[in-house]
Amino acid sequence: MAISTLNSHITAAIELQQKQTTAYFVIGKTSAWTNDSNPPEEVEDVSAISEVIGYKKTSKFSLTRPLKPGETPIYPTVTYAGQQWVLIPADKAYQEKARWIYAEAEITPEDFPTGNAYRQVGLHIGVVPKAGVTKQNLLPTDITSAGELRLYANQEPQTREATTYVTEQFVLVV
Repeated sequence: MAISTLNSHITAAIELQQKQTTAYFVIGKTSAWTNDSNPPEEVEDVSAISEVIGYKKTSKFSLTRPLKPGETPIYPTVTYAGQQWVLIPADKAYQEKARWIYAEAEITPEDFPTGNAYRQVGLHIGVVPKAGVTKQNLLPTDITSAGELRLYANQEPQTREATTYVTEQFVLVV
């Protein structure tokens, strides 16, 4: 069986990172799970988040790689899923073997109507706002195309209130 080369993964990550202007987190699924304390497993045959509340532009969308044991990094780091990741400039991607993408967005109370919980978060690439819409946070009525859902997570309810600030983040395997 053939195998993809490391360079092909890095090239794909660079190409994806270049789409940052169309990368948005999406939150949704306001209705309860059968058991809100035990969300269902994600399945790969999904193309949309249910009951979309809104889309939030990514604030970080960077090439990345895991921090090496004992390394003192020269680039910024982030923590995702209990692991340290180094954010790599595009011109250093091959040298640093950066074949992943780190995506992040902070969802603030002002972004979307508060008071309702969300149970799904995803990342869309290729979001197209309606003509003249330039906001960083979009309602479903603000877009002409949702683009492609690249990954998502089911979770316990996250209730949004007037004082709730949430940082959503993913590391994409490319």
